[in-house]
Amino acid sequence: MNGLAVTQGIDDLLDLVNIFNTTVGVPGRTFLVGGSEGGIITALSVEKHPDTYIGGLAACGPIGNFHEQINYFGNFRVVFDYFFPGLIPGSPISIPQEVIDNWETVYVPAIQAAIQAQPLAIAQLLNVTGAPIGLDPATVEQTVLGVLWYSVFATNDATAKLGGQPFTNAGRVYQGSLSDTLLNLLAPRFTADPAALVEMDSHYETSGILTRPLVAMHTTGDPIMRFWNLPIYTLKALARGSQAHYVQFPPVLRYGHCTFSAVELLLGFGIMLSKTAPVPVDLLGLERALPDAGSRTAYQQALTAYRRQNP
Repeated sequence: MNGLAVTQGIDDLLDLVNIFNTTVGVPGRTFLVGGSEGGIITALSVEKHPDTYIGGLAACGPIGNFHEQINYFGNFRVVFDYFFPGLIPGSPISIPQEVIDNWETVYVPAIQAAIQAQPLAIAQLLNVTGAPIGLDPATVEQTVLGVLWYSVFATNDATAKLGGQPFTNAGRVYQGSLSDTLLNLLAPRFTADPAALVEMDSHYETSGILTRPLVAMHTTGDPIMRFWNLPIYTLKALARGSQAHYVQFPPVLRYGHCTFSAVELLLGFGIMLSKTAPVPVDLLGLERALPDAGSRTAYQQALTAYRRQNP
């Protein structure tokens, strides 16, 4: 699958389950684990198909507010264009094929040069958009190029898949630059097509309604799929009375998109198993799967944090 393939992913996984059931046999338990786009596929699948999946682990996905995740990419491009006009042809809602074809050879070097030449503009870009960076100065470039990559390669595809242009910044007040008045005066404004809004509401926004267990995890410094998706989904689950079926993994305090350690993934997987298994799972005993004393100690610490959050 390429590009925005959430609905296709949900359907393809259902087909895979049916093929397995008819050709191999019906397993005792079927659950899903997915990261990034796979994270929202997992969350939506567990919500919508509880008769098929006994539970799921959704990692670093846009499970809280899909439309605002789309807006994040669009807003980043709007603010980038304000500080670096004309550096990337096209607009936040229309990407020329020439930009896509020559991204790595022409535009990445140009953006890298701009980052080095105009650090104050880049600092304002990050402050206005809230895009996270890490302690390593190299993460500034990683964040800027990473978010712009999604703007360049996902925008036209999203418009085609959603049946219309999905980005909205009409009415948004940008804050955090040295001259917010000028930024808001000059920033172009866009309104999502009604068809795209309907499509997102119908097929891409999670409901928080769970009748099967879902474990969700996210790094706090994710510059691509923003961490705020996790607490938003938590509030959805609480509002829908689904807290008995939902586990928010303790926030992973780290920069990067899906930059989980093996320890954290093992614990997340173990928590999902513990919620779906017919008999209790010894979460502490899972540390034996780790190869060394250091990782086993880290696992114990992560398990302690989880139990403190979920007494």
